Amino acid sequence: MASNVSKALDIISLFDLDIFTDLRVRIYPILNADVTEIAKEMERIFSSFEVSTKSARGIGITFTPITRINSLLVVSSIPNIFEKVEGWLKALDKVPEEGTKMSVFVYYVQNAKAKDLADVLKQLFVGIKEKKEKVTPPEPTPRGVKPTPAPTPPPVPKEEAPPVPEGEINIVVDETNNALVIKAYPRDYRLILETIKKLDIYPRQVLIEVLLAEITLDDETRYGLEFMKLLDTASHGRYQQTFEFGPATVSGIGLKYSIVEAAGRFSAAIKAAAKDERLNVISSPHILASNNKEAKIQIGLSQPVLTTTYTTTATATTNVVEGTIEYKDVGILITVIPRISDGGLVTMEITIEDSKVETTALGNLQNIPFFTKRTAKTVLSVLEGQTIVIGGLMEDSKTNKRSGIPLLSKIPILGPLFGVREYQKEKKELILLMTPHIITDHITSRAVTQEFREKVEGLKKELESWKDKKR
Repeated sequence: MASNVSKALDIISLFDLDIFTDLRVRIYPILNADVTEIAKEMERIFSSFEVSTKSARGIGITFTPITRINSLLVVSSIPNIFEKVEGWLKALDKVPEEGTKMSVFVYYVQNAKAKDLADVLKQLFVGIKEKKEKVTPPEPTPRGVKPTPAPTPPPVPKEEAPPVPEGEINIVVDETNNALVIKAYPRDYRLILETIKKLDIYPRQVLIEVLLAEITLDDETRYGLEFMKLLDTASHGRYQQTFEFGPATVSGIGLKYSIVEAAGRFSAAIKAAAKDERLNVISSPHILASNNKEAKIQIGLSQPVLTTTYTTTATATTNVVEGTIEYKDVGILITVIPRISDGGLVTMEITIEDSKVETTALGNLQNIPFFTKRTAKTVLSVLEGQTIVIGGLMEDSKTNKRSGIPLLSKIPILGPLFGVREYQKEKKELILLMTPHIITDHITSRAVTQEFREKVEGLKKELESWKDKKR
C-alpha cells in the first residue's frame, strides 16, 4: 500500500510542473514605431543569427506584438539574450523618417482601366502579404519532456526571391478620374509602381479595312473566289493571290478563303471590276478594334414589321383597323474579335450574318413577314497587311420581269397578248475582304490616321472632278 502511494506521488510530481520554468518574459513599450512592424523586424534579425523564433524553449525566442498598448512581449529561455533585444529595440524604435511613413499615393492610369489594374494588383500584392502573415504555430511540448533540439539541416543554396511588400497595402479605385489611390509605405509603392508601368501600356489595336461585295454566279464561276481568281489571272498575277480550294475550306460551314499579299492593288481592282454587272460592291468600311475586344460592322436598316392588328370602332358605322409595328434590324452584320501577337500575326474570330425580311401568305392572311438569315463563324490568322478573302455564303433569288408593247401590254385581260413575262433564277454569293493593320503606339496611330485622311481627301477630289465633268 505504501509503495502504491509512493508511486502515485512520483507520477504527480512528474506532471505537476510549472510551464514557465526556465522561461523569461519581458514587455517592452514601443514609443515611436509600429509594434507589429517591430515584431516582424526583430524576428528577421534574430533568425539571421540562427535563433529560432518559433518557440521560446531551447535556443529560441518569440516576439508577440500587443497592439492595444503598443508594446512587445518577448519570451525566451536564453538568460543573456534580453540585452541583445534591448539593444536592437533601441536602434529600431525611432521616429520614422519622411521616406518611411505610410503615405497615400495617386496614380492616374493612362491607357488601361483603373478597376482592371486594381484587381490585378490586389491579387499580386495584397494576396502575397496575407499569405506571408499566416504562420503555422509550433506544436506544444508535453509537460516534463525536454524539447529535443532539431538536427541542423544541410545548407541549401538560397534562391533570390522576388521582392514582396513589407507593410499594409490598401488600393482604392477612383473611377471618375480613372485613377488608383494607394496607401502604402514608399518602398512598397515603388515596388507596386514598377508593376503598374508594365501593365499600363498603350493597348494594341488593329485597323481593319473591310470590303463587302456580292457576286452573281453563273456556269463559269461556281464560287465567288473563282471570279477573283479570273480577275487575278487577267491581271497577270499582279495581286499575288494564293488560292486554296479544298484545304482552305473551313470545315462545317462551307466557307472558302484566300490570302492576298498585295492588298491595296487587289482591293482597287475589285472596285474597278464593279463595272461588271456580276459584281456589286455593297460597302467598304473601316473599323478600329482593340486587342481581344469585339468590334461590329452593321450594314443595313431597321425594317418596320407589322406584328399585330386590331379593329376599333370609330363611329357607329365605321371601324378602324390599327396595328402595332416593331422595327427589326436587317442587313449584314460582321463581328470581329482580333488577337494580335508580337510577331505581327492577327488572329480574327469572324462572324458574318446576312438577314432579310420577306413576306408570305398563311391561310387567309397575306403579307406575313418572315426573316431569312445566313450565318457563318470562323477563326482565321493573317499577317499584318495581308488581305483575307472569305466566300461561301450563297443565296438563291428569283426575279419576275415583264416586258411588252407600251400601253397595249397593260390593257386588262388582253395585256398578256402584247407582252412577255420572264422568270429568272439567280445565285449570289457574299465575298468579304479584310485587311488588318496593327497599331502599337501613338506614332503608328497618327500615321494610320494621316493615311486615312489622305484617302478621304483624294476621294473628295475625285467626286468634285466627277461633278465638274457632269456639268
